[in-house]
Amino acid sequence: MTRGRRSVLRGVAVGAGTLLGGCVASGSNVRYPDGAAGATDGDARTGAGDSTAGADDAGADRKQPPAEANPALGARTRLVVDELAWFATQYPAAVETYMAALNRAVEATRTLADAGNVTVADVDRLAADWSNAVEVTRGAFGNHYPIAGFLRDRSTYHLDVIRKFARRDDRDRVREELRRLASFGAGAASEPFIEGHFPRDPIQNRLVERLRNDPRDVDGDGTIDWRLVTQLLYEPAEGSPFQAYAYDDTRRSLFQPPLPADSRADIRDSYAPLYVGENRVSVVTAAFHEVGPSLTTPQFPRNRPTASVPRTVVAQRYADERAAADALSLALGDVTQEGTYRFPDSTWRRVYYRRGGDVVYAFCCRAGEFVLATGAERTAWEERVDWNRKHRRTWLAGE
Repeated sequence: MTRGRRSVLRGVAVGAGTLLGGCVASGSNVRYPDGAAGATDGDARTGAGDSTAGADDAGADRKQPPAEANPALGARTRLVVDELAWFATQYPAAVETYMAALNRAVEATRTLADAGNVTVADVDRLAADWSNAVEVTRGAFGNHYPIAGFLRDRSTYHLDVIRKFARRDDRDRVREELRRLASFGAGAASEPFIEGHFPRDPIQNRLVERLRNDPRDVDGDGTIDWRLVTQLLYEPAEGSPFQAYAYDDTRRSLFQPPLPADSRADIRDSYAPLYVGENRVSVVTAAFHEVGPSLTTPQFPRNRPTASVPRTVVAQRYADERAAADALSLALGDVTQEGTYRFPDSTWRRVYYRRGGDVVYAFCCRAGEFVLATGAERTAWEERVDWNRKHRRTWLAGE
């Protein structure tokens, strides 16, 4: 395939990012050279591949699925991307469904509170309304947020009290508890409650755990409790992009959007040869930041963290594994490969290419239906010191 053909297939988005410009991240922590930790195949330049090259062999039968490539990493990436895609595409409808079901139950509760006499049968019918609201909520949010269980427990408590006093024909007490139940439901359907208990930005559900390798890192004496703040960008092939932070802290002070235009331009320009638009479903960009609680460690960022290109991960999802293998093969036609890099349970290709008059060194690999890239900077792989410290805290390093 000619370079012209490859350029056409890359898609408009990458071309726009390149036109926007942006500086390739500067190298740091240089060590002159005593070898690259984790590198394999020496420094011998490879042509068409490495230990995963069979997945992308241009001579393979196109009707056959490609050889398996980094399946464990692919499974973890799938969990991350699926969860982020849910927030991007389904969360708004889930909230609308939840609010409508809850408001119906609240209205039924207020109507009963205004009635002159409330029987146990009336309470049972109201309980059915609340049970329906709980089940609708469960269907809308699934396991993304455990709000259905919270609604069930709180409504059951109030309904049990109402039922007890209805049996005693204590009308004042029944009316009081019905109003309490209605007040609870109205509060749970309000925007402040939703933003505080199951927000969309920052995302504070199981995605936070999926993004990182383990919940915490501590130093030698066990006193430092590290966290990750992640800037996320989800770009579907069709539809609007979505951005959010993901972290497990109560603060909401970070500037929006998480990745402004200049940061996106820098990232796209730095990884430009590795973007391939053909048969691509979505692109996820994730930039990581470590946060510690004391004055001697990084604090929770103010305003907006600065995205570091080398510490950013770009995950392109394709229609299937064959499409991903083809995309990687296409991208490799515009870069030079030089050995591989073993990172816990996955094998990455070391590649380099020119951007803005400089040589950029990066890592890329296929993992299932994904093509991943990270570590793009001007410092050569073998001259970096502890460059992947943040990467080791992410899903790239395993569970």
